[in-house]
Amino acid sequence: MVRFSSPRLRLDYVLKFDKNRKFVKAFGGLVSEEGKFKTCHGIALDTRQGKPLLLVCNRNNNRVEYWDLDGNFVKVIQKNLRMPAAVHIRGDYAVLPELQGRVTVLDKNGNLAAQVGDNPKRTARQLPLAPDLWKDGICNSPHGASIDKDGNLIVAEMESIRAPSQIRSGEIATESVERRSRRVR
Repeated sequence: MVRFSSPRLRLDYVLKFDKNRKFVKAFGGLVSEEGKFKTCHGIALDTRQGKPLLLVCNRNNNRVEYWDLDGNFVKVIQKNLRMPAAVHIRGDYAVLPELQGRVTVLDKNGNLAAQVGDNPKRTARQLPLAPDLWKDGICNSPHGASIDKDGNLIVAEMESIRAPSQIRSGEIATESVERRSRRVR
């Protein structure tokens, strides 16, 4: 078993440890070009394609990328995101909370399956956000997300007193393409 960890903020490397917790290598580095990080933030082992790959959130480069288990850059999966902070994979879907007011769901091929909680107002994506500016179903700064066994999207919102349970996507993990454009309730 190999263990990977992503250090917190500004180190911009992924560290690889072996099953005995011995350091093996670091990869990445602080740069904007593909194959380097600018705030490596979230990471998951993605086995949906058959060959295991690391799906890495390259937060301040606004993209998610694939890396192999030896630390070699494979490809950019999706660009033009809004600071992807974390990743959770369930079934055919990867859910990416974006710190700038949106949650993106990608299918196993890296295509956009859904975007929920979209907050188009840049001024409403700041911390702290006054409670009178909160809107049900709209994200301010989502930091974590998961898909439950029924396909519901669960989002952790940064505002500690806001009710994130209002943000739901419906059954994204089991519904057809028709649901992709469904508005958040």
